[in-house]
Amino acid sequence: MITENTIFRKFLIKILLTIEYSLKKEKFPSFDFASLPKLLENWEYLQRVQPDNGLITIGIGIIRLLLGIPTASEPFEFIKSKSQSRICRILLIATRLRFSHYTLAYEDFQSLLTSYTDLDLPAFQVLADAVCFATTKAGWCTFSGSGKIHLTFRRSVDLEDISVVMDGISYPASSFEILSNYKRISIFLLEDWKLLKQVHVTIRQDTLLGGLFEIPHFLKTEGFVSAGPGGLSGWARYPANPEAAVKLVLTPHDPIQKPIHLFTDTVKFFTPANIAGDTIKHAFSIKKEKLASKATLFSVCSEHGKPLYGSPLALDPFAESARQYALDISRRFPATSLEEGTFPPISLSEKPTKKQKFPSVAIIIPVYDGFLATKNCITLCLKHKAPHARLIIVNDASPNPDILKYLSHIKNKPDVFILNNEKNLGFPKSVNRGLRQRRPYEDVVLLNSDTLVCRNWLTQLQRAAYAQTDIGTATPLSNNATIFSYPSANGINPIPDARACQDLSAIMSRIWHGETVDVPTAHGFCMYVKSACLQQTGLLREDIFAQGYGEENDFSCRATALGWRHVACLGTFVGHAESQSFSPVKSDLIARNLDIMNGLHPGYDQLIARWQDRDPLAPYRKKLDLARLHNSRAFLKSVILIMHDREGGILRHVGHRASFYEQAGIAAFVMVPEIHRSGRPLWRLKSLRDKDYPNLTIPRNAFSFRALYKDLNCEKFEIHSYIGSSIEKIFSLSELGLPYDIYIHDYSWFCPRITLVADENHYCGEPDLKTCQNCVNTFGSRTDDPAPLQKLRYWSRSLLDNAQHVICPSQDAANRIQRQFPTIQADVTPWEHILNVDTLFFPQKAPHEKRIIGILGAISIEKGYDIVLDLAQFIKTHHIPIQLVIIGYSCNDAPLLETGVVTMTGRYQEYEIQPLTEKYAIDWFFLPSLWPETWSYVLTHIWTSNRAAIVYDIGAPAERIKQSGGGLVIPLHTSLPSLIAILMAPYAYLGAFRTQGDALAGLSDPIAG
Repeated sequence: MITENTIFRKFLIKILLTIEYSLKKEKFPSFDFASLPKLLENWEYLQRVQPDNGLITIGIGIIRLLLGIPTASEPFEFIKSKSQSRICRILLIATRLRFSHYTLAYEDFQSLLTSYTDLDLPAFQVLADAVCFATTKAGWCTFSGSGKIHLTFRRSVDLEDISVVMDGISYPASSFEILSNYKRISIFLLEDWKLLKQVHVTIRQDTLLGGLFEIPHFLKTEGFVSAGPGGLSGWARYPANPEAAVKLVLTPHDPIQKPIHLFTDTVKFFTPANIAGDTIKHAFSIKKEKLASKATLFSVCSEHGKPLYGSPLALDPFAESARQYALDISRRFPATSLEEGTFPPISLSEKPTKKQKFPSVAIIIPVYDGFLATKNCITLCLKHKAPHARLIIVNDASPNPDILKYLSHIKNKPDVFILNNEKNLGFPKSVNRGLRQRRPYEDVVLLNSDTLVCRNWLTQLQRAAYAQTDIGTATPLSNNATIFSYPSANGINPIPDARACQDLSAIMSRIWHGETVDVPTAHGFCMYVKSACLQQTGLLREDIFAQGYGEENDFSCRATALGWRHVACLGTFVGHAESQSFSPVKSDLIARNLDIMNGLHPGYDQLIARWQDRDPLAPYRKKLDLARLHNSRAFLKSVILIMHDREGGILRHVGHRASFYEQAGIAAFVMVPEIHRSGRPLWRLKSLRDKDYPNLTIPRNAFSFRALYKDLNCEKFEIHSYIGSSIEKIFSLSELGLPYDIYIHDYSWFCPRITLVADENHYCGEPDLKTCQNCVNTFGSRTDDPAPLQKLRYWSRSLLDNAQHVICPSQDAANRIQRQFPTIQADVTPWEHILNVDTLFFPQKAPHEKRIIGILGAISIEKGYDIVLDLAQFIKTHHIPIQLVIIGYSCNDAPLLETGVVTMTGRYQEYEIQPLTEKYAIDWFFLPSLWPETWSYVLTHIWTSNRAAIVYDIGAPAERIKQSGGGLVIPLHTSLPSLIAILMAPYAYLGAFRTQGDALAGLSDPIAG
């Protein structure tokens, strides 16, 4: 029987282990044949949940095959019907043999041999031998795909009896080069074998499995190639040998250039995708930088000369049309003429002299409205004007008399030239009118009238623009300039004053060494344009962009098509108030003009999005944040507090820790996991005191953490949670040799369920490892961490053992941690101390008087949702005089509200708890939490609202009440009628619960009679 063969059984088990690891990211401790029925049951359930998961389908078939279940073939037949999986065909043939379907096994094996190349896999040899035995064939024949035929025999065969028929002509095997090894013979076809259509191997007076090969099929390469912003990319595969690396030839359409040979990666036979029957596609790519110097048109072919789909193709298919568009517009809006009679003629060339490092510059400022912003802008421009610069101010028919008066006042100042529009023309036309006033060889800056420039701003822009000859424009950073925004790159930052701009620019100037960052477009709020770039590209399009927005982006795209680059200037900061002139219609203008941009330049918005995904300015923003931080704190010392990216009491505690450090003069940075918009996992550091350092992000690795730790002059770090970062990544930080403490907020260190809540949403009792593993397998992990349970506990133990301190807020939490990790010594330090708790009491009520009982927080399953729902339904059914008021919300509000005895406030702020408690006249609170909470800020909030609480005898809430008073502790599994009795009159049971082991004995039934 095929499944009893040791080699083939190992093959099946290896596939099962791969499937199990892929599904759960956890390997079997060891393969247990007795566990297969249970595993089959689980996977058949999973298949109903995930009907398209081919891994589960294959796994079900293999288990059925091992267990001898006749329906084993069904999953393999299903996968075979929709894919060309070689593994699936091997498994299906084995199933045919196992259940004695020899004819089907023969047909499927024949198809396998004629469709795929030779497979160097022991299990395949076992399978082939079994099929030969079942069909009494002499042996089997495979083709290598490289001109070699392999014959393997079960019985001796004379070489003289073997013939090779090529395109109908028979040749004895002895005509070819032959390599013979025991029962295996390899026949080497002639060099021109690739020209053949068919090869057929026969044996006189005997038969083989396989032996008939359609050569074009074995030479076939499937694939696709396309061009994108980064270069060429695509995929390829050999249908006859899908796992093998594919050789491709990239040929430039330039006879001078040589072809480029490239290889894809090899796919391992036992990868999950191959097992699942997914079509294997070997990806390849080649960067644009490597190709740009060779040609613009390319062909991508297989090694046999067959073009891939998509070939031939242009490196940038829209480049020529974009260039033609740019040339057309430059002719329509030329930048070469001056308006006649508007400026005195000049006698000297405006080319820069040997003493003058950079060319002369015309700063063009269109003005319309916003007097104070306009006055500040022009005043600063005049104050910080370079000797080789002049101002061209275009008054776009301003309706503001203060602006007109101010322009009249400065019109005779040196190097100031004012143009007055007779009617309002809009930003593009006004800018163009100013551009036509530029002198020969004069560069320009387009500057909004709501900007704030500072010392040396123009020189710094020129340094960036002239860093390389092909740079056409340079744009500075600003508080509000889309992709050039700083500190936050994702939103509008506060508008700085002139002093703040100057201070920031001084820091930027100090750390900038002339480097530039390429950007897809300039920004018109402050846009330096070289004369040569303007001359070639032409003016702004004033015919379609109306009042403005998008015209500088169109200019940038045209310049790019003509070979110019755009860069960010990292040496100066220009403040920007934004949209003084037409802010009410800004969103409408942007939306309309973006549509125009995408029409003129297809994919423009995607170009910007791809640049933002790469975010090449991120390293500089981080560098600038660090420089500013050190500038503001001359003797910086800091700590890093590592936490998760979720809600909960940990946020409050970490905030307290941060405040503690800040009061001691130590900067506290909270590090949380984050996913960049591109999908890259990051760590982001946030300062709770200083909100304007948003760029302290690093990749999630120990090397980057160590570097930032050093940059921030850290003294230690605290670990409050690994969730979101992964236990493995946090463990790697512990190996850096840096001092750290661990604060315990939950039980995720040994329980992937976090709260020790398992079956039926009850406390699990902290069972043995095997039971814990079954729980995780059944109910899933809540940490979203890929670490297997054993690994989680191993890494946690190491982290806890090597910490300087392990701090728990309660003795109960410390006891539970130490039970799992006996070698650690936990320090018990309460998160906070609440005074006068022992004065809180339960006010007595008459039996018929309604009780208003509060429940505080987000009521999830482990926080006791099911208990609250049962309570509400019981109260409604038996007309108990209790009204439940949930200050907060639950995981399913509707069923609670439908009872009519539950009031719910929804989300709340901490400061609202006391007023809401008084508003609803809450008598006392009930904490229905079922898990052993480590602290419970909810209990703190209840006490600070001057109310007593009823809690279950589990975790820190029970410990705190036993120590301080302020409530009643009841047994964990109190029955519903008894719970109602307690909630009706908690004051009646205070003494009993403090002195009796079984305090519920003899409780009166509140619904009796």
